[in-house]
Amino acid sequence: MRALARGFRQQAENKIQMIEDTRENTIYLTDVLAVIYRRRRLIIVGTVVGALLMAAIGYLKPQRHEYRAVIEIGRLYDLPFEGQSGVDKMLHVMSLPFETSTQRKPFRPIEDPYDAVEKLQAFAYEEYQRRFDETGKHPPISIEDDFQSRVIDNWRRDETFLVDAKLTTRGPMKDGAGFVGVVADKLVDSHAKLAEVHDTHLRAAVGRFEKRRARQENLIESLERSIESLGLERRQIASRIADIRDALDLLSDSAPEVDEDSADASLRTLFYAGMVDAKQTNLDRLQRRLSTRIPERESQLQLALDDAESSMGDIRATLDRLETATTRSSMSRIVRSPAEAGRTLESNLPLYVILGALAGFFLTLFAAFVMEFWKANRMTITGAGAIEVDR
Repeated sequence: MRALARGFRQQAENKIQMIEDTRENTIYLTDVLAVIYRRRRLIIVGTVVGALLMAAIGYLKPQRHEYRAVIEIGRLYDLPFEGQSGVDKMLHVMSLPFETSTQRKPFRPIEDPYDAVEKLQAFAYEEYQRRFDETGKHPPISIEDDFQSRVIDNWRRDETFLVDAKLTTRGPMKDGAGFVGVVADKLVDSHAKLAEVHDTHLRAAVGRFEKRRARQENLIESLERSIESLGLERRQIASRIADIRDALDLLSDSAPEVDEDSADASLRTLFYAGMVDAKQTNLDRLQRRLSTRIPERESQLQLALDDAESSMGDIRATLDRLETATTRSSMSRIVRSPAEAGRTLESNLPLYVILGALAGFFLTLFAAFVMEFWKANRMTITGAGAIEVDR
């Protein structure tokens, strides 16, 4: 029984010892605060050193600069008339060769802004390669990542559009503005070459339509004169009809008396009847012309005049579109040049300082725990050795 009691007592003592060991090995918030207070100088120094170190890294890291140029491009119009004429087809397949640093490439008309963006990117690669060939060193830019070009304003049919050329660089790049400026100038020059050929066809079309408008104006003037002549003729016929009716009334009032026994009276009667018949015939003819033929002719001339004026309106509208196309297709300019100094992008120095301070704080806190643990173990070993000596 005593052995059994000693066994139970030993198990209870072992459990109590395990609980005490667990409590000793558990780290509570109060333990952390105590360590921070005891090692406060070390933790403060570590936090400050970490913040200063990361601040130095952030300060020495190459800065990013941004250079931007905005280019206005005029739209190259298809001729807005004559359907698929020979000139239209020629404009669709028109190409203008130009020299590049490597080979000759065909130029095609700018039909939408994204063609200009593609050419802008191609010019950037060419300029990058040219500078590399001259210096033997890669310029401090990455075109795939940093060079961006986009359309600022979506264009409608009768408008120009803007292209935004943006280049970001890392580290000092004194000629960053020059790089963007060269690329923008190339885009302007390329459009000017296309516009010169395109405008030649537009100006020729304007000349043809000016001649067509002159012929149409002459036709309209001729039709208007014919209508005016018919109006004058209408008034003259109306006046003649009135005169004939007055004459008939006078003849009716002065009709001779019928005397079958007198030869002179018979002759006067016949002469009178002949005069009345002649005037009545002339009156009928004039009335038919006034009521039928002149209105028909006026209607025909008015229809022809309406058609001519409608055609004139179409010609004028086409001329306006051609003149607008000629003006805007040749419009190509740099709206905003890249600034020489560029724009320095915001750095992340405050973030570097915060991250450095946090890293220094936690590293020194870990070091403080290691020192406390080492100190506690050394005291335990020293105490156990002293007890052994006493025994």
